[in-house]
Amino acid sequence: MIEYRPAWAQHVRGEYTERDADSEQTYKVTCETCGESWGPAKCLSGRVRNHIATFAMHHLHRKPLMEPIPPKR
Repeated sequence: MIEYRPAWAQHVRGEYTERDADSEQTYKVTCETCGESWGPAKCLSGRVRNHIATFAMHHLHRKPLMEPIPPKR
């Protein structure tokens, strides 16, 4: 399994299998803040990182339009 965390949502941990030509991938996503998870699920498109990022959008655990994003250090 390959681990992927969106740079803007490091509390979301995604894992997915490598993709071979014309095969499906399996992925699983977990929010380390609230413990909610999705998967294992299958992806035929090869866009598993997009699925992980979509999950992360729903698990920001802050109000993105109301609170400023802290600067990177």
